[in-house]
Amino acid sequence: MKGLFALTVVFLMVQSGISAFELATLKVNDQIKLIAHRGDVSKGVENSLEALEAAAKEKAAYAEMDILLTKDHQFVVMHDYNLKRLAGVDKDVKDMTLAEVQGLKIQQDGHTSHIPSFEEYVKRAKELKMKLLVELKPHGGEPANYVDLFVQKMRDLGVEKDYPAMSLDLSVMEKVEKKAPEIKTGYVIPIQFGRFEKVSVDFFAIEDFSYQKNLVTQAHEMKKELYVWTINDKQKLTKYLQQPIDGLITDELTEAQRLKKDLKENKSYFDRFLNLVATSKEE
Repeated sequence: MKGLFALTVVFLMVQSGISAFELATLKVNDQIKLIAHRGDVSKGVENSLEALEAAAKEKAAYAEMDILLTKDHQFVVMHDYNLKRLAGVDKDVKDMTLAEVQGLKIQQDGHTSHIPSFEEYVKRAKELKMKLLVELKPHGGEPANYVDLFVQKMRDLGVEKDYPAMSLDLSVMEKVEKKAPEIKTGYVIPIQFGRFEKVSVDFFAIEDFSYQKNLVTQAHEMKKELYVWTINDKQKLTKYLQQPIDGLITDELTEAQRLKKDLKENKSYFDRFLNLVATSKEE
């Protein structure tokens, strides 16, 4: 029976083009940071305090969150420029004051909450000992001192050395890097073609579609980390948990934690084979 099982594995390896070396060396990436995208959105409205609390309970490495600037130059934790989707109000955050934004109720998938200020969110994160990955969402109408406002806020809150920050706006992040080198900075890249540009940030965050192993090698040669977003599918989670990336951003934090645990425990050659097949299909 054991001989038949071994022959089956060998046959499947040949059919799949998977080498014995690949099978023997396959292992979970223990150093990967599992990052809760806008908190644990299965337990609360995205970017809410409840989603933050759930991410902390699930022991995420970071809770990723978004900040926007209000009319009175205060940062609030919100992803969308317009409040229609979550609050049912067809107004932009930039046209409202902090008090007006905080007075709104937001709803999503049966959950209800309010929009927290950056200070409120950080205060709760500190209580939970939950580190944050801050995404800046400039809308184009920011004041000239936008970067100064952000840097000063991070310093006032005492988190400039603890919380990385990233944005789709490279110019904003390079200004942050220049003004506050103590803040770990990242560039969010929706679509990456070819090699990375030489830019003054500490890490790249790329979309799943753009991922290739050589990009990890290149990023690391540039002394930068590489994060991938937003990974939710079980097969893709299995793949990326075995890749040499530095961070995985997901809406499915509980599933990612479970899969990571299972991958560490599944040590048989057949288990390794199945995991490698899942990885190979995605590449």
